[in-house]
Amino acid sequence: RPARLVEAGQVVVKEALSEPELIEFPGVGTLEAFNTDGLRSLVTSLTVPDMRERTLRYPGHIELMRVLRETGLFGLDPVSIRDGATVRPRDLLAELLFPKWTYEEGEEDLTAMRVSVEGELDGRPTRLEWDLLDFHDQRTGFSSMARTTAFPAAAVARMIAAGLLATPGVHVPERLAEMDGVVESVLHQLAERGVVPAFRAMTSKAASKSPGRRSATRSGAASGKAGGNATTPASKRAAEKTGVAKAKRAVAKTPA
Repeated sequence: RPARLVEAGQVVVKEALSEPELIEFPGVGTLEAFNTDGLRSLVTSLTVPDMRERTLRYPGHIELMRVLRETGLFGLDPVSIRDGATVRPRDLLAELLFPKWTYEEGEEDLTAMRVSVEGELDGRPTRLEWDLLDFHDQRTGFSSMARTTAFPAAAVARMIAAGLLATPGVHVPERLAEMDGVVESVLHQLAERGVVPAFRAMTSKAASKSPGRRSATRSGAASGKAGGNATTPASKRAAEKTGVAKAKRAVAKTPA
């Protein structure tokens, strides 16, 4: 589906797979990034003038997806074939591809995600980045996809069960992050299970050219056939807390 982005405070729609670029991701190598529709509620819930969500894949993915799309294999309208039967191209493609995407016994996956935020921190143009590289856990048998999606949900469920989150209703994740202690608790529970993002802060050339502006980019992917288990130990809680505090200060100190 088309990708919704925020540019100069306005919601814009761009074609999926658009604006590709190659990035280097430590521990993985070269990946290609492209626009996808992953901002969801962030489009309207945050007052950030520039936001985008991009998917990371191994090089060659974009071209393959474009070929499938331009051939019409993502189509939903039934087409007739020679024996008079009709089939939706997307249904046929799913039947052919899903068996090939099914994980074999013991096959491992990995998750790579980068969150980049640019703005002003203590009056200086700054870029904050978090890289998460997580692998299938050989000891427990948990896939990286399970570790990086189910673990955060379970962490929040524990807080609800303990009465730490008592506000009724349905809340988007970014609203939970505004509640005292929620981010720190989730990160702590993830760190106990070896899911720890690497944090770094650097001077931002882009922000220095446009004082007062801020931007955010989330790039993420999950891919199969990871070699070995490289689960990060839960020994970086101090650094991770520092990263969270700096991110909150950057948003608080940067005018919209």
